[in-house]
Amino acid sequence: MQINQSAAEQETPLHDELEFVEKQDVPAGEKNATKDNYAYRIEGPGDRVIFIQGGTQFSPEFRDAEGNQLDGSARVTFQKCTKQGDPISEYVFNEQLGRFDYSKMRTNPEYQRYTKRDLMLDEREIAKIYVQIPDSGEAFDASNSTLVIGDDTSDFGTPVEIINHDDLTAEESQAIKAASQRGE
Repeated sequence: MQINQSAAEQETPLHDELEFVEKQDVPAGEKNATKDNYAYRIEGPGDRVIFIQGGTQFSPEFRDAEGNQLDGSARVTFQKCTKQGDPISEYVFNEQLGRFDYSKMRTNPEYQRYTKRDLMLDEREIAKIYVQIPDSGEAFDASNSTLVIGDDTSDFGTPVEIINHDDLTAEESQAIKAASQRGE
């Protein structure tokens, strides 16, 4: 789905300090990736649509209570969920943390990680980012970790689009409602 840019559209990185992004600690252990045990929960804000294009930079820093990078075998997944919190779509992102180089991934395209498919969140729709940590690893500490999706400052980055519903054309609004009903 392509959305036209308007004056009211905001192109920005999506980060964990936005009011519609919630984060929480996640314990280590094989059974930690449950619908309620997510690292980040993103809920589409009222009267707006969030659109993350496939190929957008995915630049979180997942750290433990000591500030160290989590075990490289920990798996990060990002996907859309039902309003009850159950995953409903293919992964937007799915990789092991060993592929992340925090010191280089925001400035060097060779080290950047990218979303694999588009994600659209209409108002009150939910997406979650899970981190599945092996039993031998340290727990995910939300206060020492950061989330950044998208880039609006470099010439090679792709921003996240946050658009007011009132600024969409009737066709765009109808397409978004249809996609939402299909769980896309």
